[in-house]
Amino acid sequence: MSNENLSLQQLLCKILNKSIIDKFHNELQKNNIRDSNLSIKSGKNPSAFNKTFNNAEQLTLSSFLRYLYAAADISNSAMNSKPFALDTFLQDEDIKILELICSIKDCTIDELDPDAIKFLKHLKYHFDFLQKNNKLTQNQICVYTKLYNKIN
Repeated sequence: MSNENLSLQQLLCKILNKSIIDKFHNELQKNNIRDSNLSIKSGKNPSAFNKTFNNAEQLTLSSFLRYLYAAADISNSAMNSKPFALDTFLQDEDIKILELICSIKDCTIDELDPDAIKFLKHLKYHFDFLQKNNKLTQNQICVYTKLYNKIN
């Protein structure tokens, strides 16, 4: 796999992580669950989730599952009507990102389907956020800029 493809895969993984964490945070707010309560309930420092959310940090699967379990537990004990389920956070756009991550290995960046490139343009909000927070490598920025300019 080329360096460009690898950089694009890494970038898409960061965007996917950000997208899922944003949805998770929205559900926490809807259920009136404070970030500090979630962190404590998951066995972490009271500021752990807030730091992860605000800094767009990459969550490990085990950390996300701890937060998900803690949120469900808090929600159940508070008798909230909406349970925390994984499919709430993994929606169509996220599945499309996963499909793209997996298919990138089969072609060069220049061979990407025009619809895939248009979809990548749609992810600019996430890209801009990650770039602003210094969460992207120079290679990831270059690859995204190259693809973004193909559309314009």
